[in-house]
Amino acid sequence: MKEQVEAFISSKTTLNQPKNNNTLSSIRTASEYKRDLIRAAESIQKEHDIKRLSEITPSMALEHLEQRADIIGQKALDNERLSLQMLNQPGYAMENYKIERMKAEGGHTKYPGTRAYTKDQIELITQHQQQHNSLSTQIAYAAGLRQHELYTLNKPNEQPASSHRKWRTDRFQGRSGVIYTVKGKGGLIREVILPKHLAEQLEQRRYDIPVKARDREVNYLKHYNIGAGQAWAKSFREAAKRGYGSHKGAHGVRHSYAQQRMADLRAERFPYKQALAIVSQELGHFRPEITEVYLR
Repeated sequence: MKEQVEAFISSKTTLNQPKNNNTLSSIRTASEYKRDLIRAAESIQKEHDIKRLSEITPSMALEHLEQRADIIGQKALDNERLSLQMLNQPGYAMENYKIERMKAEGGHTKYPGTRAYTKDQIELITQHQQQHNSLSTQIAYAAGLRQHELYTLNKPNEQPASSHRKWRTDRFQGRSGVIYTVKGKGGLIREVILPKHLAEQLEQRRYDIPVKARDREVNYLKHYNIGAGQAWAKSFREAAKRGYGSHKGAHGVRHSYAQQRMADLRAERFPYKQALAIVSQELGHFRPEITEVYLR
């Protein structure tokens, strides 16, 4: 894949020529695009077992960027997006496709130390939120959800998990509850499990007719009257400040989930690599090394 990327970038590098959307006009820019595209393409190749750069589809690119959004900063994420955007060429699976800008949730310099919240901290936060946001915080904490995934909660008979993935049968070991599904930005639909008491509260807030919602220029169809997206994340941050004086971002609930699940599985004597692979899929990843970022 590296050789294919190098050839592709070379074909798009036109020194001392007017810059346009499909060419690179300097050695430095070409080098940066090559570095970022090699990283992205090799990762996608490993995950999807493709042979050619031209086989990368929009859904593959989006899934990759969503996973990277969890662990890198905004600038690095934008760079990888722009490098993948160059593949919207005739003859490529990405032909004419525009990758919308995605918000990075990673980048740990803003929140030094662990980003995970304790159970007591979550309880304090929920006490300072209105009911619809409080329930979302409990759900996100219990299932390790991203803020936009709260928009997509639905029953699995109405929104089945993605069939193009091989899901582990040992997911949710040691946990009981009600299965729901959520959809990530890359289109991957995965199962999550909610404790029975949260599922009962959630069903009390189900819309008779789904409601349209829009967040960060993305359209959603909500089935439940709960907080989600930017509005919920803002509520979370403000409630954390009121509850105990600071916050580490709403994305920290995924860190909490990962760390607690790893502790639970290890306590049940699951080998580290097996436990990590389980938690990886529960979070919507298929690369355990990404999940290890959450364990810091």
